Amino acid sequence: MNRLFLLTKVRSSKVSFRICYICTLLIYFMDSNSPFIAVLISDIIFIVFALGINKENAKYILSGYNTMSKNERENFDIVNYLILFKKYFLILAASSTIVFTILINLLNAKIALIAYSSYLIIMLLWLVFKGNKFKIKQL
Repeated sequence: MNRLFLLTKVRSSKVSFRICYICTLLIYFMDSNSPFIAVLISDIIFIVFALGINKENAKYILSGYNTMSKNERENFDIVNYLILFKKYFLILAASSTIVFTILINLLNAKIALIAYSSYLIIMLLWLVFKGNKFKIKQL
């Protein structure tokens, strides 16, 4: 059951992975100012995720949580998970921008792009593993 839960949590990050991929393509194929625009767009999306989700719409938006049965939802600490989720995406928006800005000023745009994308993927994997602790175990 724990492996199944992990797989459903990974699916909830697919939207974020797609955003990373789209931003990577935008940065790669545009001119010199566009990397900042792509990072800004991804930051806006992350902030919208953080501010737009609540307990009422989580059962429709969060993949994995929306496929759970009613009994499984009752055994999941959604309130504290949403606190982590919101803080995570707000911090991700700020920290990824800082990482990208530092790297693009110190190195070239392609290396900054690779590091930025890697940072987003590592942080999303961290969210998946951190989110596993919110499942309440039945006795």
